[in-house]
Amino acid sequence: AIGAIYVFDPRFRTSSSLGVGSSIAELRRADEIRLNREEGHSVIMPALNMAFATDGTSFADSVRATSVYLTLHPDSIRARWCPSRN
Repeated sequence: AIGAIYVFDPRFRTSSSLGVGSSIAELRRADEIRLNREEGHSVIMPALNMAFATDGTSFADSVRATSVYLTLHPDSIRARWCPSRN
């Protein structure tokens, strides 16, 4: 089973055009975010189950995402793709 996916290619975007290269300002405008300083700086978007890593040392609006980490809870995957196993 796949538990997470890392994205480094800016061609892959969310339906609201968020992805590698998005600025923290764009992330703030899109949805609720949490700023995270564990293991480097990242911006977590709980509603999307995504974290946007940055190479910055601040959370200034101009800082851009260098990678995106996507994770889904196994129960949500099972409910969508294997409904008879719930």
